[in-house]
Amino acid sequence: MSSPIKADKVYVVHVSSNLEREEHMKQELGRFNIPFEFMLKGDLKDLSRELVDEYFSGDQMSGPFCAEQSCALKHIYIYQKMIEDGVGNALIFEDDVFLTDNFIEVFNQCIDEFSSLSEEIRNKGLINFEESTLRYVPKERVKEGIVLYEMDRSRCAGAYFINSNLAKAIVNDVQVNKCDKPLDWYHNTLVDRIALKHFWCHPAIVQQGSHNGKMASTIDDKKHGGIRKITWKISRWYKQKIRPLFGSRE
Repeated sequence: MSSPIKADKVYVVHVSSNLEREEHMKQELGRFNIPFEFMLKGDLKDLSRELVDEYFSGDQMSGPFCAEQSCALKHIYIYQKMIEDGVGNALIFEDDVFLTDNFIEVFNQCIDEFSSLSEEIRNKGLINFEESTLRYVPKERVKEGIVLYEMDRSRCAGAYFINSNLAKAIVNDVQVNKCDKPLDWYHNTLVDRIALKHFWCHPAIVQQGSHNGKMASTIDDKKHGGIRKITWKISRWYKQKIRPLFGSRE
């Protein structure tokens, strides 16, 4: 049996009608005995002009109803729910993730390292666990036995850890400034606006099926299937093994 995960709550961003992904997440998180809650509120069919105007701004996010709005809204709803329910911290997944077999072990070590940081840093820290963009901690920064590294940007939003203090800060920013970019890019704007601090787990312990070719994307028209799986694996091998020989891996 897997060790308990060191997160107060686990949420999964999920479209209520996608039964394939529902079953996938039940099986994938079930492998580790991880209890979780689906965020079903905010489906594309639920969007209204009033709702979009309340939460979003800018050309990319305030226009015609789209999947990017729905996805971002579900993440924001999770932050709101954390605050309402008094949840101290949470691990948030999107519903196409695949976890490495050592996920619990590495995740818990990452949280232990994060817990040793000052309260001020922890209250602004967002930890990313995935390698969907095939960005890695530069080789020269990697230290033996250390899995948590502060970085200057997001690495998608398919698997990340956040505490209630940061959740409150993001919700407050949405109320004032609104979300003007897809969720992961919005997180990047918060580095300057609310002093959000990005951390990456190394090695990455999550992949998104919509990136590695195992699942069709619900956001855009990325290809999936055999060819995508092969090209993704080749790109991953190159960026992990060859590119570091010529400099930074980020």
